[in-house]
Amino acid sequence: MLSRTAENLFWLSRYVERAENMARLLEMGYRMALMPAAGDGNRSEWRSVLSAAGCAEGFDS
Repeated sequence: MLSRTAENLFWLSRYVERAENMARLLEMGYRMALMPAAGDGNRSEWRSVLSAAGCAEGFDS
């Protein structure tokens, strides 16, 4: 019983850590999107967030 509880707590902390990392990525993309554009270049802040999260291919399809 104790080992199952410890295992569940371990995986819960892993999921919380992943959610925290995803929240940081989203916040970074949001802050980059708020910055003024320099020149006429193509801005792809959210594309970099998607590729860093590993879900760019799923988003494209």
